[in-house]
This record gives sequence, C-alpha cells and structure tokens, in this order.
Amino acid sequence: MVVKINSNEINIQNKLSDDNFNSFVSIINDNSEGWTLGYENEWSYMFFILCNKLGLSKEEAGNFYLKQVKEHMELDNYLTYLQRGEELMEIVYSQYSIEHNDWEYQWREGDNVEVTFDMGNIARINDGLEHSNSNREIEKNDSLYLPDWIFDKLPRFLKNAVKLYKYRHEKDMILLSSITTLSGFFPNYYGKYDRRKYSANIYLLILAPAGSGKGCIGVVRNLGKDVQKMLSDRYESDLKLYDEKKKELEADDADLNDLPPKPVPKTLFIPANITSAKMIECLFRNGNFGITIDTEADTFSQSLKSKYGGFSDILRKAFQNEAIDIARKTGDENYIVYRTCLSVLLTGTPNQLDNLLDNVGNGLDTRFLYYDYSGDSEWRDVFEEYDSLPEVAFNGMSAELADFVEKLKCFEEGSEIEFILSDSQKETFNQWFSKKHEELKETYGNDITGSVRRLGLIAWRIAMTLSIIRKIDSPLDFNTVICKDMDFEISLAIIDRLLPHTTRIFTSLRTDTSKACNVKKADLYWEKLPANFDRVEALKIASQLSINDKTSGNYLTGFIAEGILKRVSHGVYAKIV
Repeated sequence: MVVKINSNEINIQNKLSDDNFNSFVSIINDNSEGWTLGYENEWSYMFFILCNKLGLSKEEAGNFYLKQVKEHMELDNYLTYLQRGEELMEIVYSQYSIEHNDWEYQWREGDNVEVTFDMGNIARINDGLEHSNSNREIEKNDSLYLPDWIFDKLPRFLKNAVKLYKYRHEKDMILLSSITTLSGFFPNYYGKYDRRKYSANIYLLILAPAGSGKGCIGVVRNLGKDVQKMLSDRYESDLKLYDEKKKELEADDADLNDLPPKPVPKTLFIPANITSAKMIECLFRNGNFGITIDTEADTFSQSLKSKYGGFSDILRKAFQNEAIDIARKTGDENYIVYRTCLSVLLTGTPNQLDNLLDNVGNGLDTRFLYYDYSGDSEWRDVFEEYDSLPEVAFNGMSAELADFVEKLKCFEEGSEIEFILSDSQKETFNQWFSKKHEELKETYGNDITGSVRRLGLIAWRIAMTLSIIRKIDSPLDFNTVICKDMDFEISLAIIDRLLPHTTRIFTSLRTDTSKACNVKKADLYWEKLPANFDRVEALKIASQLSINDKTSGNYLTGFIAEGILKRVSHGVYAKIV
C-alpha cells in the first residue's frame, strides 16, 4: 500500500526501504537546512518524528536511521558527533517514545498526511545537548592540546618534569606551569623586544572544572624550595655579619651610621592573598623579583579587589617590567622598584574567571596566557604505580636549579645575561605574528589586537625561558644566550595551540561583560544578524562572535521557534518585525 506524507510517497508494506528513506530526506530538507554541520540535531529530530508517523518502533527507527544514513550520506561529522556524546540519540528516542502512536493501522490507500514539526521542541533538544557537547569540545579535540613533538624536543630539565605524567592535559599543565615558574628565577636575564628591555616573566591562568586534575600543578612550587633555602641562608649569614659589625661599632663607641643597610629576608614566592602595599614591599625587599602561585583563583581575585589596596595596576605594570612605587604614611616609608620582575601562575574553575578578570577595559586579561581545559571524562586508576612521585622528583630538580641560578648570580646586582634571537628567527617571528594578527582582527575585531600583541611578547619570553634552562647542561661561563631554533619553534607551537584557548576566554569575557545589561551570546548574535540573510552570512557573523557552526544552527532554530525569525526558502531567512 502506498500513501503520502507531505506529498512524498511512502510504502507501508516495506517500511524500511531505501525509497522511504529518500522520501524522508526530501521531507526533512523542505523543512530544514538539510544534513549540514550545525543542523544535525534538527535533521535527526525530524527523521524520528517521521519514523513515528510511519509506525516504526524505537528499535526499528534507530536501526533504520543508522543503516540508511551510513549508506546514503556523508557521515564523518556525525559519526564523530556520536562518539563525543550519545545524548542526541537518547534525547530523541525519549521524545519519540512519548509521541509514538500506531499510525500504521490508520493508513488507507492514497492517504496524504501533512506532518508539521515542533520547532520549539527542536530548540529545547538543542539546548539540552549544547552544554554537554561544548564541555567535551576542548577535551576531545587533540588540536587543542600541545603538539606531541615538542615534548621530545624540550630541554632535559623540563623533560624530567613532564615524563612524570601520563595524561595529555597533565603534561600540558605541568609544562606550561613549569615554564611560567622558571620564568621568575632569572631577574638578571633580559632581552630587547620592541625597543624595550624585558625579562622572561610570564603570567599563566589554567582553567578547568573542579576535580579535573589541575591540582597537579601545585608541585611546581617545589622547584623553588632550594632556591628559597639559598636566599634564607644568605640572609642569615648577612644578618650575622651585620650584627657582628654593629657590636664592633658599639664597643668602639663609633658612629652607627657607618653600618651598611640591615639585611632583609627575601621571599621567592609572594602570597596571592596580599595587599598592593605588601606586594610592593615584598618586591622591594627582594630587589625586584617574585613569583606568585595559587591554585585557587578566588584568593587572587579577593586581593585584586581588596579595599585596602587592590593591585591590578601593579600586575599590569609588572608584566611590562615597569617601575612601581608606594609611599606609606606609617613610618614614612617609600618603596620604589625600578624594574619589576614578577611571574604569576594561577588555576581556577571557569566560574572564577569573571570574578578574577571582571574589568576587560583595563587590559589585565590580555597579559595572561590561557590554558582552558574542560575536564576528565572517565575515572582513572588512582593506585597506578609510577617510577617516581612528582613531589620527590621536583625536590631533586630544585637542588639542581638552585645550583644553576647561584652560579649565574641570578639574584645579585650587576650580573646580567642577554637573550638574543637570530636574524632569521626575528623575520619568522614578525611574519608569523603579523599573519595571526590580521586573521584574528578580521574575525574578532580590533579589541583582540591587545591580546595578540602581548601573546607575541609571551611567545618571546617562552623561547627566552626555554633557552636559559637548556643552558643548565652547558658550561656556565656566558653572558649571552642565543636562542636555538628548536626552542624558537617550540615557543611558536605552544602559542599556536593556545590561540583558540585565548579567543575562547576573550569572547567569554567580552560576552559576559554584557551581563550588566542582561545580554546573552544568543542576543548578541541576534543583534548582529541583518533583517534578511542567508546561511553563509549567518555563519560568518557567528564566527566573528566565536560561535561555532553547530551552535549557530541551534540559535537560528531557536529564533524560529520563538517566532522572531522565519525561513523564507532553503538557507534564506528573514526577521519578523
């Protein structure tokens, strides 16, 4: 018996036929964008509704769907989508089982049934899937991890740190955290960049959900244990000499003004929970250097906003190795740090981002390198045996590092080491960043240029840090460090892979800035869309807002469901005024 659905012939006796499938495709394409990236949910929902009307059971519909779509359509994107999350099938099946009726007993020869599709329900399905799938986007996309080859080419010292970890995201986090921490160990190390003298200091923010493994980076603080002991021992020795000299002068009834300045303790790691005045005081007492590490970004956020003196301005100046100063009424104290060398390593959850960087206008957000990880997808063996515990290994690395920086006189005045790129590296660097600058500016507008330019400085500083650490295995009689091509290439590879992380944060912060007037990303998208547009133009606008093709399709479906947008023809839309 042959009947019709929306004027397309359907064979009731052979419900699972190729002809029926082709009729389904025709019906769906008349009511959607067809099987294109960004519209898989819409297409699949309609398919199962038609199966429902035809009288197929849930199991029959699922088998029909998979068999026929595999045979008749290009399915690479969808198979990948199924592997990332089977929520789509479950949600659609759940909806299908609710709507299922025994339509086959109501068909009569020649019937022509008009089937309509609830666009609002499609939008609800999309909303349910969007969050779970977006959470997997970075985790499952290998292109957003650091490339494997760089781990084999790292300086030996960093290889020892990374080899302690098995999981990709942990390797990435440990490498980036180690580089950031090490960038603060060499305040006497500088290079010339954009007609200025810069040190190697890096700011890094790692974002990941609670319990996703970012706690592994806490161990990098152990790299400084022996350096801190060296500084403390030196202070104790200098203080002892000072006290002895003071006693001599007092015994001789001499003028105590002849005493040298009293030694002060130096602290390699500056706490995150601190006021601006105390931060400057710590840097002043150190001479100019410091490293701040905190695994809870909220602690740092509270300090930034402290009513007793937030220090966002200090961070912005310190990133540029600029001078900072403060005058305190108490004790008539004046602290001036002429060339600040501060490295910052923070981790937090995505929900802590807005609180940490809530003023995108001041530029602090553009000074950070970002690693945005979505979290583990499965339980790991928490009793797995490893050759060495990270804490033990990093303690050993700390001793080697302390010996290295002491021989380089890193914390002594008057001893400087210069970092130098080759002419070919400079040319490659400028060409690479010029291209990225134009590409990102075209996509995200002029606001992204500050981030790109500072990523250039960060890339240069990564190469700078890699180059000095590689020297740990070389003779120590040097006052210049020539960047090896391998370290140069690693630095660009790291930035290239982390650019999508930066653009995600950039878009998130600027979208979230609109929350003051309750504007959501979908609302921003709607505002950017013209009165009449086609799918190509919609995708271009979505890309500018860092909205992927799939989400763009979901938004358009939602707008149609809300009654504010209509589909004029295939791929052509018009706003309803």
